[in-house]
Amino acid sequence: LTLGPVDTDMRRKLWETGRWMHVLAPVAAGRQVVHIMNVWGHPGAQTNPEAMRQNEQLLSDVFEVAASMGPVPIAIVGDLNINPASSAVIQTACNTGRWIDLALSVARATGVSTDNTCFKNTTSEGTRIDAILCTAELANTATSIAVLGPETGLPTHRPVQATFDILKYAEKVYKVCRPRRIPVEE
Repeated sequence: LTLGPVDTDMRRKLWETGRWMHVLAPVAAGRQVVHIMNVWGHPGAQTNPEAMRQNEQLLSDVFEVAASMGPVPIAIVGDLNINPASSAVIQTACNTGRWIDLALSVARATGVSTDNTCFKNTTSEGTRIDAILCTAELANTATSIAVLGPETGLPTHRPVQATFDILKYAEKVYKVCRPRRIPVEE
């Protein structure tokens, strides 16, 4: 295991928090890479103002690193410790049209509500603090998203699972190029 792409001050800062990991997953026979950034938000961000400030800074840093990569397929996943709707940073990112809250997008398209993912105890109503945020490039390949049930055996959290048709990245794209001018001697 290597540190991976920890080659800038911001990436190093994120790595050193112990709350961020950047995974590069080759797809389409290695012709494309999907970037997966796993984030563990600061606990208590929903209720503690200092934790919320730290969480928003963490998320801001993550989106800054992601933006530096340009229009490529990226998923920011994990226990964000905040409902995406309650994070100004996430809302600002999603309002650009570049980022999609995958569960919210599917819920709106199908007319259902998003599922909660974190349950403090068996009688808890739960909250939605685990999420998958994707660039539009990756979200366009999503085929499903679901919150797994308690049968996973994980305490408190229910994992969010998404499926993507990454074979779309293997499709040939034909590009029309304007021919260069033919030199004419006079």
